[in-house]
Amino acid sequence: MQVPEKMRTPYGDRLGLAAVGVVLVTGGNYVLFASDARADYKIGELAAFTAHPWARSIAAALVVLLVFVTARWLVCSLGLGKDGVRHGYGTATLAIALKDLPGVDKISVRAVGEEKLRISVRCLPGAPLDEVVSRVDTEAVSRVRGAAGRDPLFPVLVTLHVRRG
Repeated sequence: MQVPEKMRTPYGDRLGLAAVGVVLVTGGNYVLFASDARADYKIGELAAFTAHPWARSIAAALVVLLVFVTARWLVCSLGLGKDGVRHGYGTATLAIALKDLPGVDKISVRAVGEEKLRISVRCLPGAPLDEVVSRVDTEAVSRVRGAAGRDPLFPVLVTLHVRRG
């Protein structure tokens, strides 16, 4: 039986929202104080910003950067690149099976509905890959299947990734 993990907001969302809030508050305060300091200076007119020839290039670059950052943030927040849901018991079982191997950097187990389990192992460049593959094949897969409550023939996809040095 699979126990769903508690839903929580990733730190990236919190930091992103805080950054957007700081930018909005700073911009609002600038407009408020600038309009009080110079009554004849019109903040809302674009002519004030386009008076300099480099202002359009900088504004265009900032808009493109904002679009890319916002799109990436949205894709990461929605979890579109991830398949399935995290399986905490499976990940803990995998950690126990690989605990004494040097060079194992990150592990995860995801349950893709009732179709399969996805095991992901990321290693550092100097890791003994033959031992990692042997341990995953002989011990970890069967233990993770048992922790997930699946039968011994349930399909499991194992991904081994080695980071660049």
